[in-house]
Amino acid sequence: MSSTKPGTGSTAPKSPGAAPPATPPPTTWPEDYALPPRPPRGLGRKLRTVFLPEATGPCQPRLGATPKMPPADGERVGICCSGGGLRSASFALGGLSVLWRQGILRRADLLAGVSGGSYAVTAATMVRTQSTDVDWSSDETPAPFGIGSPELDYLRNRTDYLAPGIMGRWNMFIRLVTGILVNLAVINAVVWVLAAVVGRLYGEWFPGLAENDPLQRPVHRSADLWIVLGLLTAGVACSLVDLFFRPADDVTWRRLVRWSGTLLFAALVAAFALYAVPLLVWALRNGKFGLPSGKGVSNNPTARGVASSLVAMVAAGLPLLLGRGQATIAKVGKLRKASAKLFAVLQKLLIAVLAPLGLLAVFLSGVDVGSKPWTSRLTVGVIVAGVLLVLFFRAANPIAWSAQPFYKRRLRTVFCVKRERQDDGTVVAAAIPYGHEPELPALKAEGWPELLICASANVSDTGMTPPGLGVTSFVFTADRLGGPLVGSVSTTEYAEAIRVVRGMQKLRKRLSPRYVATSVRDLSPLSAVSISGAAVAPSMGRMNMPAYRMLITLFNLRLGVWLPNPRLVKTNAWDRKRLVRPGYLLKEMLGSNGLTSPFLYVSDGGHYENLGLVELLRRGCTLVYCLDASGDPPGGNHTLGQALALARSELGVTIDVSAADLALVDGSDTLVEAAHTVATIHFPDGRTGTLVYMRKSLTADGPLDLLAYQKARPVFPYDGTGDQFYDVEQFEAYRALGEFVATRALADSAVPRPASMAT
Repeated sequence: MSSTKPGTGSTAPKSPGAAPPATPPPTTWPEDYALPPRPPRGLGRKLRTVFLPEATGPCQPRLGATPKMPPADGERVGICCSGGGLRSASFALGGLSVLWRQGILRRADLLAGVSGGSYAVTAATMVRTQSTDVDWSSDETPAPFGIGSPELDYLRNRTDYLAPGIMGRWNMFIRLVTGILVNLAVINAVVWVLAAVVGRLYGEWFPGLAENDPLQRPVHRSADLWIVLGLLTAGVACSLVDLFFRPADDVTWRRLVRWSGTLLFAALVAAFALYAVPLLVWALRNGKFGLPSGKGVSNNPTARGVASSLVAMVAAGLPLLLGRGQATIAKVGKLRKASAKLFAVLQKLLIAVLAPLGLLAVFLSGVDVGSKPWTSRLTVGVIVAGVLLVLFFRAANPIAWSAQPFYKRRLRTVFCVKRERQDDGTVVAAAIPYGHEPELPALKAEGWPELLICASANVSDTGMTPPGLGVTSFVFTADRLGGPLVGSVSTTEYAEAIRVVRGMQKLRKRLSPRYVATSVRDLSPLSAVSISGAAVAPSMGRMNMPAYRMLITLFNLRLGVWLPNPRLVKTNAWDRKRLVRPGYLLKEMLGSNGLTSPFLYVSDGGHYENLGLVELLRRGCTLVYCLDASGDPPGGNHTLGQALALARSELGVTIDVSAADLALVDGSDTLVEAAHTVATIHFPDGRTGTLVYMRKSLTADGPLDLLAYQKARPVFPYDGTGDQFYDVEQFEAYRALGEFVATRALADSAVPRPASMAT
């Protein structure tokens, strides 16, 4: 079997007549594609292209020509574990232990994990590579996280790792609430200070607002009407010229369309700013919004504005938190089904306008205060607030108060372990201390497959990805990291280029030599795992919810991370001092994720493909063992179907999977005919391979303890991914199910073994 690994493929061909290079040319990787064109510079040009976005030049060059790294001879064996939180991690650990005992895991070339699956594959790789005093060649040595291993007992005692115990839940609650309050305070403070400054201009333009006469509405000038009509007329004129005269050349047509959209949008903004805002401020002053007309409350417009925002958010957010929508009651009669659809539409509409209305209330309260005559106290307050915000935006990192650092730390407490032999010969599981966790390049060992931690890079550039996808692959490996559209770079080079240590850490290091100074940007394995499992984020690739994006950002439900663009790091165009600042919250609200931006928004690997299967096919694997514990309902094949469609469209690889093999047993809502199937992989170059697909399903002849557990808890094995607080019985049920499914699959005579096992 070939020992070719990613990053060691064939070199680029030499040009005719060229002298041989002094050193070997750089190796290729599937992600080494041409850089997409940069967007136009300047605010004006960017605004104009909003109304007619276009992609110039090749965007996904010859993805159908991949995989770029077919093995020189023999086969390439890959194992992939799906996303699905702790459910998938438990199932994958059970399946991997069987693959270890059967000798397949030791002979595999690649081991891929997505989200929860990356918990399992990374933790197992950590144990395998960092436990240096263990004889891994012995048949008596238990598999990493296998039965009899100390790390499995370590994990089994900590399955409530996110919030262990009552105080753990309290601490998690405090951390999340604090992050939400800080996030809301930062965004609302910026909106209010800017609104107060704008209000000063409103006070000059509309004297009635400054006089604060409750009986006199703001009086508009004739110039207001002329501004709106002028913009409207110019925009309509551009549209009419395009409509009736039909310019022959493409440049003129595009300019007309862009200017038409820009001017008409500017007319709407001018109408809202000159007519709606003054009237809304006047109504805000003389109405009683959000709070009852108590003493000292109804006469405080700022308090009413903020209260209006909070009351609207709570009232409109309740349906999101309490309503189950269409999925839970769609099967109960036609009337109930229609009601569920109506509820889902109203819920989505309500959530879509919730955050904008809240921010509008804060903006109007700021305009209300700023439009009145400024006192010295207000002037000093606005100046001080503005200076503090500028300093805060220069120094703060919005990832720091998101939920991601907490999530990453909690993952480390349970999945960052290794085996250690004590003086008495006892082998125990020892947690690797924070700051001593090995970096990705250290996760390599003989007789262990190369680790792929699969994440997703969100893409908002029009024409760069197919409509509805909005995402591309982003993979962390020991050698390289990147993806098809974002480029690839050496992991070691990337880690060194982005390393930044805080000044306070440097000072503490001088005072205490034993102190370990960590980088602001962490490229440790568990950091990559936390990004691969960033299931909730403002931008979520194929799972994007634009209507919810602003609300998700406001309420700090942000597990995604802004990572330096690999292309800039690779071309040495990266400034080490460049950091993510609070201004990126606006990008998250708008879903602005350009491929050529300094930072890419990287989130859960399931936002691209939730099995990791496509990444193995991209690297030319001809024998794939897939452990699927994704969140499909009983009998559903949505996750597998998405992976097959993506492999066909991006790689030209087709897989013949029989749905009948995975069908439900007649008369049962949960039991299946078989929990595995074998399919043939067809590569575009004529080669063929085999997919062994194993899914978290229970058959009628399954183990008695699992059937009994399902009878007592009918939701098993289809617990929701949102449930991350497992007790020992729930964890063991999914781990044992993984063992059962893998054992049953490998006992099937149709399931092949790696060719190297024959020798």
